[in-house]
Amino acid sequence: MADLGCSSGPNIFLIISQVIDSIHGICQQAQFKVPEIRVFLNDFNAIFQSVPGFFERLNKAKGKMVEPCSIVGVPGSFYGRLFPTRSLHFIHSFNCLHWLSKVPPGLKDTNKGNICITKSSPGSVIKAYAKQFETGFSAFLSSRFQEAGTNAWRPNAAPVPGMEISEVDWVPRDKDDAEFQSGHYLSNIVPAASEQMISRRFGDAVTDSLFIKYATNVEEHLRHQNNGKLLNFLVSLTRK
Repeated sequence: MADLGCSSGPNIFLIISQVIDSIHGICQQAQFKVPEIRVFLNDFNAIFQSVPGFFERLNKAKGKMVEPCSIVGVPGSFYGRLFPTRSLHFIHSFNCLHWLSKVPPGLKDTNKGNICITKSSPGSVIKAYAKQFETGFSAFLSSRFQEAGTNAWRPNAAPVPGMEISEVDWVPRDKDDAEFQSGHYLSNIVPAASEQMISRRFGDAVTDSLFIKYATNVEEHLRHQNNGKLLNFLVSLTRK
């Protein structure tokens, strides 16, 4: 199994646990021996500090019924080849493919004062971002096609090939506390995924003021939109 562009914290172990639970349940039902599991992680800046605790919880939950599970770090960009041909049975990638492989060329003079698409961005900027996404996503799928074995699942954990689109609330609907209905709730979550990337590029000094400004902007958006929404695209593919 490979998790590409995985979380930099303990959330990654939720996915690994779900896969192990599925394999364990199928083998129990069919009375098969549970196979050894090897997990490759593609973003492992802080993950390995949490590995011992994960193994401890796994052994406590499954006991001796689980074969060894190996966790290995694999450096490199998931927009290219990372693994030998047809070497993987399951590939998972969540909340990472919207990150482009590089900044689209030619934006310095056409998108002045902005680091993303804004209301003031001309059509050429939108086309440049769309073209870069198409190039990167095609490279991702091509690489995974070569690495996935027959009937392997990729890139998201859905058992049936296809695509689902769902709406997700920015803030939990069951939270009435004003803290959860404000930008501060999201500003405490977003850094978990993006703070390390921003710090490496711009330095630690900018992160605090950046996320304070982000919280203010999100709160203003939620005030006018009532409740923010995100669209999640779930894609499941198999190699025949």
